[in-house]
Amino acid sequence: IVEETSFTLGDCSRANLNVDDNTLCYGENYIQFDLDNIGSIDLEGVTLWIVGNKNSYQIDLPDSDLKQGMQMGKKILYDFNTYGKIVQLQFIPKIRSDDSVLPCTKSSLEKDKVGEC
Repeated sequence: IVEETSFTLGDCSRANLNVDDNTLCYGENYIQFDLDNIGSIDLEGVTLWIVGNKNSYQIDLPDSDLKQGMQMGKKILYDFNTYGKIVQLQFIPKIRSDDSVLPCTKSSLEKDKVGEC
């Protein structure tokens, strides 16, 4: 278990994500969205936790390191048969602290309304 130091917690408070609701949607086998780093720290990556009404899973978004003020569009595969209807998405920013990359769960962004593309 990695204990977050006060230094790390302070850095995590600088992590802030936004997902444009107009771009957040799902298709037959995918979810897509635009992700913005609106915080005051560069992100090393983003983990997406998808909660479906059958099951949930977590994915480290590929190539999701985001400098401050940058935006990226993402489209990820999603299996509705396995995981069911999307109940919630949780976007968890990750930052570098010394030699480690740490998730900032308290700075996560939750979305529970996902429309069809």
